[in-house]
Amino acid sequence: MISNPLVFYHIPIFIDLQQLSLDSIESFFYQFSIKIWGGLRRVQGVGPLDRPRQEDFQQAPSVYLIDVYLPLVEEIALTALAPMPSENYGEVSDILQSEIHSALSGLTTPQEALDNACAAIDAISMP
Repeated sequence: MISNPLVFYHIPIFIDLQQLSLDSIESFFYQFSIKIWGGLRRVQGVGPLDRPRQEDFQQAPSVYLIDVYLPLVEEIALTALAPMPSENYGEVSDILQSEIHSALSGLTTPQEALDNACAAIDAISMP
């Protein structure tokens, strides 16, 4: 039995807010929406979502984001496939992120990172 029903109803999109420009609220909301769009493009089963246009965020950026863009995202995301159905999804995700970071940082080879991730995931998957 899966203890967290959100596992079936969300699509993880990781957004590093430190990378976004704070030059203006218009720019911030535009860049934020680009990150959402980019994340959704990689999710299997998500229908087409047009790339956000910067000019759409110029007049009333928060109104456009909340009233126009996010409802489009929500409608399209409803057709996406959920992440793997596992009660250990959060822990598996953390393990994968840690090992990918380790490989990208040069602390381990990519093969070592994959081997480490497999061993750690196997350890939490076994009763």
